[in-house]
Amino acid sequence: MALTTTSSPDGTLVALHVPSPPTHGATTRHTVRLYDAAVTRGLKTTLVASVDSVDGPIVELALEATSGTSASAGGASASSSASSTTTQPPGFLAARLSSSSDNSSSGGGRSHPDKIIVWDLHRGVVGCTLSSPPACSYCAIGLSDGRLYALTANHDTGKIVVFVHDVGVTGAGTGAAGGGGGSGGEIGKLRRKIKCSSVDVDELSTLKLGMAISITNDGTTTTTISGAADDDDDNDGAGGSSS
Repeated sequence: MALTTTSSPDGTLVALHVPSPPTHGATTRHTVRLYDAAVTRGLKTTLVASVDSVDGPIVELALEATSGTSASAGGASASSSASSTTTQPPGFLAARLSSSSDNSSSGGGRSHPDKIIVWDLHRGVVGCTLSSPPACSYCAIGLSDGRLYALTANHDTGKIVVFVHDVGVTGAGTGAAGGGGGSGGEIGKLRRKIKCSSVDVDELSTLKLGMAISITNDGTTTTTISGAADDDDDNDGAGGSSS
């Protein structure tokens, strides 16, 4: 069984998922271990989530990237103190699941959506669960400053879109937000769509799509999309930004 791992951008946390043994039941229990890689070098917490077995295995993990915040040293006044920049620890961990019910190769579309689980690390519980829109699959995920970026491919049209969801919203609910978010104030609400490009529908089964997220000094989050066929090393890119 293959392991799925990720680390926070600052290298202080490492997340590790060990695949669950095969089950013939209706539900599967996923476990992700979070390790402190900076101080204790030991287990920090264990995160769990139960999903329908048809939702498939965890194929990708993403820890939140956080921007720096300026703080005055020693509590002195702004006019006379030196300021320092600190990075807030990640507050969220996302897991992308790949549905085992995929009929796209036979031209029938996807009969079951892909899922994304988002854990709130401050509370140690699942904050929200997202479902891919009809005929779409999730190809890659990223987290930045309380927002989830989901790279999505439509198997009917070939359109590549990044869905941006608020996962750091406090207030109304912590329920699931399927394929486009929920009502106002709900964690998981769809914030915006970033249209990237389109590819030939027949190429989607052999195209590997990836996404990188970076935060600039002014707090702007930039997403970079790349794609390459399994037998081709040439990459095609598209980008977008969200402030």
